[in-house]
Amino acid sequence: FPHPGKPSERCQLVPRSRADAMIHDEADSLEHCLRMFSEGKIRTVDGTELSVQAQSVCVHGDGPRAVSTARYIRDGLMDAGLQPATLPDMLAQ
Repeated sequence: FPHPGKPSERCQLVPRSRADAMIHDEADSLEHCLRMFSEGKIRTVDGTELSVQAQSVCVHGDGPRAVSTARYIRDGLMDAGLQPATLPDMLAQ
């Protein structure tokens, strides 16, 4: 989840009541995704580095920049050589 928040140390989403629950900056969201795929790492809100084997990104939101953030992430991942796929395409593999 690059947009709605970074995982807590127990790999749970951070409650939205916390100020750091969401990554609001598009570039920070993209960087979070790129690290997941290129390094297999994510950083929790307390700074802990966790290893992951990311195969997908779930982007959702109801804020005014949700669509532009999703496009920014998609375009940045494609610029890095990654190709988007729909959920049905992923499930068919």
